[in-house]
Amino acid sequence: MALALFRGQGSKKKLAVSIGLTIEALLVCISRVYVGGHYPTDVIGGILLGVGVSFIFVGFAAQIEKRLLLPAANAMKIKKQN
Repeated sequence: MALALFRGQGSKKKLAVSIGLTIEALLVCISRVYVGGHYPTDVIGGILLGVGVSFIFVGFAAQIEKRLLLPAANAMKIKKQN
């Protein structure tokens, strides 16, 4: 979530939310290792998996936006010009 917010064209508010979510996720990772709930490699694997999946979904969202929304917006511009 933080990665998706950070990548977007954004305001200072989006940047602040992104940084806050990243810090929160980091604290959860540290606490899981500290209390013995997970091994450090489990946490690192979860981080890598989460980042990888988020990159995939952000990429898909960009493709969907490019293929579906932009042609519709262009069609609306053409109708307004006529």
